[in-house]
Amino acid sequence: MPFKLYSSAFLVALTCVGGGASATTLFSDDFDGNNRRNVPNWTELEAANNDVRRRDNAAQLQDNRPTAPDAALARLAISTFGFKDITVSFDWQALPNNEANDLLYFAWDAGTAPALTDIGAWTTVAGAGPFGNATANAPFVTETLSLGPQAANTTINLLFYTDVSPNNGGNTEGFNIDNVIVSGTPQAVPLPAGFGLLVAGLGALGIASRRKIVS
Repeated sequence: MPFKLYSSAFLVALTCVGGGASATTLFSDDFDGNNRRNVPNWTELEAANNDVRRRDNAAQLQDNRPTAPDAALARLAISTFGFKDITVSFDWQALPNNEANDLLYFAWDAGTAPALTDIGAWTTVAGAGPFGNATANAPFVTETLSLGPQAANTTINLLFYTDVSPNNGGNTEGFNIDNVIVSGTPQAVPLPAGFGLLVAGLGALGIASRRKIVS
């Protein structure tokens, strides 16, 4: 076998060992589209059928229910199999009529999703809120959160939910959510037993073949 072929096999073997892997987008939703009373492909909890909706190319959670949470939006069964270092990023914005005690939360869970009403069963990420802003017309804020090792190599569920107070001016307290992105880095493939000997053998064969060609 020519030296060039052995060299190629040797390089392929080294490539399989892997180097630094870059982050891969596993899921994304920018909520672009026509205004509607629901958010396509997401699960909703609301007092009325327009409290969780797509509006102005964002997902909007508004109004309050008799019990907490007031509004909730969940994306279920996002696969992270083969990936680690899972992160979630999203943009959020308070609605203009919010007060200081109107809050947005983020949580997640692995495997089968808990009920949207059972907030205590979801995993709240450190640093994941609550978020709040009482300034009218404030711009979107971007958050990037690490979900920890429990989110790797499984399926995960995302949950955004609000806790707002009744508004005397109308049911218009809440938050907009946009640009939700789940990312992860590929996990290294475990090396089979004897892989080192295989790589060494390929290298030795390449050297021997080269010497034979030269002689």
